[in-house]
Amino acid sequence: MAQVMKNRGLVIRGRKINPGDIEMVCRLGEAHRLFGRSRIAEKLCALWGWRTKNGALKERAAQAVLTELARRGWLVLPRNRTGALGVSVRRVTPRIPKSSPPPEVSGDLALQLPLRVERVVGRAQQDLWREVLVRYHYLGPVEPVGASGKHLV
Repeated sequence: MAQVMKNRGLVIRGRKINPGDIEMVCRLGEAHRLFGRSRIAEKLCALWGWRTKNGALKERAAQAVLTELARRGWLVLPRNRTGALGVSVRRVTPRIPKSSPPPEVSGDLALQLPLRVERVVGRAQQDLWREVLVRYHYLGPVEPVGASGKHLV
């Protein structure tokens, strides 16, 4: 690692990276491993004083540094915490339902027509929606991050 950097130097997102930086990033990664990549990038920005012109932390640039160091085999990052198709999800602990969801319907869809789609409104429907999600969604107990509509069919 040091020999490669001595001969060619390493610049990522406009920052020259030296072997001491890599050792520090590795220690930082180990110390914050359980909190994930975002926390490591945040701490890296704080240590380097790496901020944008408006004062925000340069977290994307720090993520790029972490990713490049990992790609070169100099750093081991925690698993990426995104769900299917790279969509960010938040794991939730399912609550015990007050009532059980309606029975699962199987068979020909044509025999189930007409279907009715309802927007989830109120606490009871919210609890039912979450219980159905926990029981039947292939990712398990997750809650979408960001704006999303909840519906029951």
